[in-house]
Amino acid sequence: MFAVSKSLVQKLVKQQQTEGNLQPKQRGKPQFSHLTNAEEEIRLLVAEHPDATLVELCELFAQKTGNWVSRTALCRYATKTRTQS
Repeated sequence: MFAVSKSLVQKLVKQQQTEGNLQPKQRGKPQFSHLTNAEEEIRLLVAEHPDATLVELCELFAQKTGNWVSRTALCRYATKTRTQS
């Protein structure tokens, strides 16, 4: 026998009835970023300010778009877009 709770079995039965499968559901909430589709703006900022730090680029991005992004988010975005190019 399996060592699972009754509530888990009930949840799985209900999911099978309503969705027709027992696939795991997405965890957490969807991630949103102001950097989505902002590649052109970032490229322009870097071209205009090649010696700018990440913090300065974040401030410039906020001034240009009105949306603040963290240094970490901008670093991850830059790394991701660099590897995709």
